[in-house]
Amino acid sequence: MSEDQTDPIDGLKENALSSYGDNRLDAIKTLATFGEEAIPALVEITNQSSNEEPQQLARAKIREINQSNQAHLKTANHVDGKDEENSDDQIANDHDSEEESEASEGNL
Repeated sequence: MSEDQTDPIDGLKENALSSYGDNRLDAIKTLATFGEEAIPALVEITNQSSNEEPQQLARAKIREINQSNQAHLKTANHVDGKDEENSDDQIANDHDSEEESEASEGNL
């Protein structure tokens, strides 16, 4: 990223920290759309906000992101687990096929 370009997360964080009221809340909501990458900025906003409403919103957005990530990981692990079971079944089927082939060759 060149010097004249601002990281969107940093830009939104600075916007949230320098804004008040609805503008700050909007910046927090927009920042949260960046997902896990935005968590450090949301934590900083929480720590630097003297007003309770932005603190609560930033904390809520962090929880949403974390829960979304955990749900995604559980889904991914569940899918991976099924794939492992399927590949174990495939290995067992391949092994059975080899035994059947050897048995039929012996019967010739």
